[in-house]
Formats: sequence, C-alpha cells, structure tokens
Amino acid sequence: MRFDIDALPILEEADAVHLPAKEGFRSRNEGMMHACGHDGHATIGLGIAHFIAERKEELKGTYTLIFQPAEEGSRGANAVVKKGWLDGVDQFLSGHLGIRPNPVGTLYSGSTHILATTKIDASFTGKTAHAGMEPHVGKNALLAASSAVLNLHSIAPHGEGATRLNVGRFEAGSGRNIVPGDAFLQFETRGITTEQNHYMKEEAVRRLEGAALMYDVAIDYAIVGEGLAAETDAYFLEKIPKATASSHYITDVHDRMEVNGSEDVTYMMQHVQEQGGLACYMIFGTPLAAGHHHKRFDWDEGALAVAVSALAHILAHE
Repeated sequence: MRFDIDALPILEEADAVHLPAKEGFRSRNEGMMHACGHDGHATIGLGIAHFIAERKEELKGTYTLIFQPAEEGSRGANAVVKKGWLDGVDQFLSGHLGIRPNPVGTLYSGSTHILATTKIDASFTGKTAHAGMEPHVGKNALLAASSAVLNLHSIAPHGEGATRLNVGRFEAGSGRNIVPGDAFLQFETRGITTEQNHYMKEEAVRRLEGAALMYDVAIDYAIVGEGLAAETDAYFLEKIPKATASSHYITDVHDRMEVNGSEDVTYMMQHVQEQGGLACYMIFGTPLAAGHHHKRFDWDEGALAVAVSALAHILAHE
C-alpha cells in the first residue's frame, strides 16, 4: 500500500473563509501547503497501519506500507521501484482523496485516464549588455525563452488522444536597462498514453532548441520527473464492491473515475503488473472547498474513515 505525503509551493489562504485558517490548522510553513490531500493520505496510511497491527494474528501474508515523498513533480515513485520495495508484490493498493467533488461515503474502485507526464526544467544562457549603448552585443535569453513559451503552447494536440502542456514558471532578466542574459522555464507535458506523452516531449524539446538557435543563445534542459499511463486491474473492479459491502462508512461504490491528471504511482502499478501482480488506484469521495492545487483547497475529514475502511475490508476479504 502506498501513501504520498508531500505538499506544494502554494501560499495557503489566510482568510477565515478557509476552514483550516478559521479553525487554526492552516499550514505553519508560509508558501507551502497541502493543497492536494496528501496530508489525508498520510493519515489513511497510519490508520491502516493501526488496523494491521491490531489484527496481525488474524491476517495472512506480508504487508508493506510505503509513505512516498515527491509525488508532486513525479520524482518519488520510480526511486522506490528501483530500491526493490515492490519486487515480488502480489497486490498493490493505492488511492486519492477527491479529484472531483463527491459525497463522503463514495468510493471509486479504480481509475482511468491517469496521464503519462514529463517534467522539464530549461535554462537559456545568452549574454548581458547595456540596453542603450550596445544592444547589438547582447544575446537576449528572455526573448528566446518567450518564443519558446509561445511555441510550446502551440504544439498540435495528438489526434489519437488527449495531450497537455503547461509552462508553470518563467524567470528572466535583472534590470530594465540590461539585455537579459539568462532565463529559466519549468514546464510539463502529459498524454493519455505513454506514447502520446513522448510525442509531446519530443515536440517540446524541438521548440526549445529552435528558440535557442533563433536568438543565438545556449539551451540546457533536464528531465526532472516522469510518470507513465496505467489502469486498475479488472480483478479489483470486481472485488472491491463485494469486499466493502459490509462497511458502515461506504455508501456508494462506483466502477472507475476518469482522472485526467498524472500520478507517479503508475511506476509502482506497472512494476507490479509486469511481474504478474495486480494493482488498483481508488478514489475516496469528499466535497471540495476548491479545486486541487488551489489556495483554498480543503476536504471533508469524514473521507478518512471511508478510505481506511475500504483498505481494511479489502485486506480482510477472502
């Protein structure tokens, strides 16, 4: 079982309209916020750990609980897989709070449309110069990066399925009278399949290199995170509604939800499946005060009992 635990570089809402601010449990770290529910995921992991500890004489088999850092940016799961912690695993359970608003008590047995993704950092290096006396001597990294941003967002969508691209950060220059010699971008690509994300990544790199060539600056880029496409096994789509039927906390079980986002848990799912094991990614329903990655994001803590109950019933079900 895997539980992601990281936060996001977002300044959390301080106004009392935001329940965590009103009740005094807003983030203590300014500029960092659990804006995706991972604090809840960590809590769910502790809850199921307590369940296993209390019933270890009744349960059979070996149980591994992974509290994974660095899901945001798709950097953590692949490292866990490479450490060998998922070698020989028969069944892999994971999930997420929210995604879309649902009443507490709602459970989705699996997920579809977990998009493959690539996270890229790109640095343009030109040459600073006096903007009045020697503009012709400078090599404008800001213009190169600006051209790259516009052209990245003009990549043609793939005709065989959904693709995405977003430039989320752009830094350049040091003063109004200086030709900018440096610029930095952080962006991501996504695709409904690993192949379609590869198309987006290749097109993105081509545009980075083209913009650098056009403005005669150097380009250096790095792949800083990646995620694959993956699907929940049909075994769990059949098992979970039966296993959770006696839960007092789960009132409504659905088959699958379309995520249309990315999750590096796919590295773990694929690794288990390639070895002949089975994997699932559930969704635990909750109302949402605002969308994921928003400064007012919040979820209903009643969903914690739903998630722990679902995992416990799956473990105990014959």
